[in-house]
Amino acid sequence: MRDVSFPLGVFVVVWTLLTFSSTQLPLTWDEGEMAARVDAASQGVWRGTVMEEGHPQFPIVLTALGSMVCPTFFSEETRLRFGVILWFSAALATVSHRLRREFSTETAVFGIISILLVPRLFAHAQIAAWDSPLTASWLFVWALFPRNHDSSFRVATLWGVFLGIAFASKFPGWAAPLPFVVWTLCRFRYYEIKVVDLGKRTLVIGVTALLVFFLLNPPLWGGPFDGLRIFFELNTQRELNISIMFLGKLYDLHHSLPWYNTLFWTVITVPVGLLGLFVVGLQETIRDAPKRQAGLLILLNMATPLILRALPGTPVHDGVRLFVTAFPFLAMLAAIGAASLWTTWKKRILIVTVYGACVFNMLWYAPQWLSFYNLAVGGLPGAVRIGMEPTYYWDALDQQTLDWINANTQPDECVVFSYGSHRTLTFYRCANRLQPEFLAVFEDILPDDFQKRNGRWYVLQRRTGMLLDHDQELIARHVPVYVKTIRNGGIGPWNLRAVPLLEIYELK
Repeated sequence: MRDVSFPLGVFVVVWTLLTFSSTQLPLTWDEGEMAARVDAASQGVWRGTVMEEGHPQFPIVLTALGSMVCPTFFSEETRLRFGVILWFSAALATVSHRLRREFSTETAVFGIISILLVPRLFAHAQIAAWDSPLTASWLFVWALFPRNHDSSFRVATLWGVFLGIAFASKFPGWAAPLPFVVWTLCRFRYYEIKVVDLGKRTLVIGVTALLVFFLLNPPLWGGPFDGLRIFFELNTQRELNISIMFLGKLYDLHHSLPWYNTLFWTVITVPVGLLGLFVVGLQETIRDAPKRQAGLLILLNMATPLILRALPGTPVHDGVRLFVTAFPFLAMLAAIGAASLWTTWKKRILIVTVYGACVFNMLWYAPQWLSFYNLAVGGLPGAVRIGMEPTYYWDALDQQTLDWINANTQPDECVVFSYGSHRTLTFYRCANRLQPEFLAVFEDILPDDFQKRNGRWYVLQRRTGMLLDHDQELIARHVPVYVKTIRNGGIGPWNLRAVPLLEIYELK
């Protein structure tokens, strides 16, 4: 009962927290697309896998099932996000069980707390897109990895099932086996592993994972071999070219980010206190032999997404989102560090202070956690000064902003959004959250277009890498009628009033 009650308690706490916060977090760019794909799937049309960008279908299935079981009294955002929240909560419950068995109860508690106090990870965990299912599935793969080299074929089959789900969550999930392969090869020096038995289990795992991947991707059912080829081509030969600002320079699909970009983003977007505990955790796993093998596996799982996204030619858009799967493993190592220091009252006061500061970060940046930067770079104002993006996923279009638009727009007038997600805006309008007609533009347009639609307002997100020419002119020469910031108070690194995330201009 003790083994069951602890992870069950973790599940309830995490699910409650994410469900509540999902009512505060505005819809993001991909969530309207997710809603549209769920609607299409209900009519037998599965977009993705072998068309468009090639995203696999498990997140679609997860979102659809979540929407079906979600109570109707929840908000539209929460109903859309219900499936991914359940999946992520279950993953953290499983992680807590593994941490408790391999380390200690203190490590498990600090592990869950640390994961939830990484602002950008916390936000992505509840967003109905592909990143949360990938992260949760990868965590399942780690938590259910066979503890012993002589584990049964039943355990190997179970692990293969979750590995297949990781494959079906997002294309980077195909890299999930890599840290375990490296870790197993390292163990050959210390354990007598029969190559034949290892080969049999590897075959069972591989076949199971592929079967689960095909099962969760209906577009492959008619032609699995040709479909798999198209799936890999779409995911390795991307044509969608979205640029991003990084240290004052624009990078895109044809101009790769510097090799250190993932490390730099990690250093400036994870709370500094957790980074300090991470260093302590690394030292603890190196010093303590019983923890060394388990710590190495966590470190390898953290390093894999960081290395993959640092390779030349990988998509550069949205920055941290593309390797956010590394953050929960960093948080686990930080938890090992916190547990190792939980020995004297002075050290306990230090740990409480670190986590208290992390809680303050969460409250101060809420609900725009995707704009969080830590004190190492001077917070959000400091990050903007050195040329980093203040925002990127349209999470600044909150209910307060929508209310302003609705209150200041006549029924016959139109609102124009620069690089806004048409499907997310449609989701808002169908829910009567956005009342006026709208137009989402992705290139320079003529004044006549505004007049034909009787345009009144022009809304732009302050994502520097995606500003159009007339957006830059507006910012340089004109004064907006509405400015959205995270909050109005604060000084120095906490002066969030100094950084606009979204602006509204009069079209005239």
